[in-house]
Amino acid sequence: QVLALNIWVEQSWHDERIHWDPAEFGNISKLTVAIRYVWTPDIVLYNNARDFSRGFVDTNLHILSNGDLQWAPPAKVYSICKLDVTFFPFDDQFCVLEFGSWIYDRSQLDVQIMERYDGKDPFTRDSFTENGEWEIVANRTRKLLRGRHTIFPTIVFELHLRRRMLYFLYNIIAPCVMLSVLTMMQFMLPCESGEKVTLGLTVLLAYSVFSFNIAENMPETSEVIPLIAIYLMGIMGISALSVCLSVAVLNMRHGAERKCNVPPWLNFLAYRVLGRFFGAKQPPRKTKPRVMESSKDRLSQALMERVENEQHLDELIQQWSQLAIIFD
Repeated sequence: QVLALNIWVEQSWHDERIHWDPAEFGNISKLTVAIRYVWTPDIVLYNNARDFSRGFVDTNLHILSNGDLQWAPPAKVYSICKLDVTFFPFDDQFCVLEFGSWIYDRSQLDVQIMERYDGKDPFTRDSFTENGEWEIVANRTRKLLRGRHTIFPTIVFELHLRRRMLYFLYNIIAPCVMLSVLTMMQFMLPCESGEKVTLGLTVLLAYSVFSFNIAENMPETSEVIPLIAIYLMGIMGISALSVCLSVAVLNMRHGAERKCNVPPWLNFLAYRVLGRFFGAKQPPRKTKPRVMESSKDRLSQALMERVENEQHLDELIQQWSQLAIIFD
């Protein structure tokens, strides 16, 4: 949460001790001297994220014959900027740069905003180089008085930044939409398909890798959780639950192979509870064929028992398959 800027801080002040008559010195009305030979205001960046050194390059300055001094040193400043990534990557950020004197109060040094000749904001972007991730939407300059007993004038430069979303559309939003479609396609596979679990595990693994990619592009903060991270966690939870339910449905689909009857509570849950929403009705039980009195020999009984077992197995297969379809 640090804003790094390369800027020129143009400063101008009047020194009563420095003045001369150009006519007496060969019409020289302007001098360029090293900064170490004159007094300079101790202007610093208050909300500095690195150290409290001035950060200005010790360039030469101009001295006019009337005592005015002009200094525009380049500087690389690191300002503290608290980010709100709730709507990442469609977020706007508001950062400020606060400049003022470190030791002199208002009675000794009154910092003023320099007026431009064209009347525009002093925070000029004439030499601004566009950033690939951020764009400056607006900027404003104002003066702020800090302190209760001792007043320190502060110049505040406000920046309204907006994240450029083209990179994130291709690398985050588009893959996220495609993975969401694959998650929905997982529910469209038939319950007897073995690829249902395979697709679910593949999508879940893709979400895990994708979440690491998003985490690398977001600032490390626990104050606000981005909505896209909440969405991904929800989709990952649904995908993981779908894999577990797919395993249960496949196990239910092959329940007849274990030749076990359907528990009454499972029938109640499937047809009395879920059946109301899906219109599923419990199939009627088939009547068992009766053995006639005239066919009591061993061969007839064996044939009838085999027929009954096959019918019972077919009924179990139908019951378990119907339950698997309902729960799927």
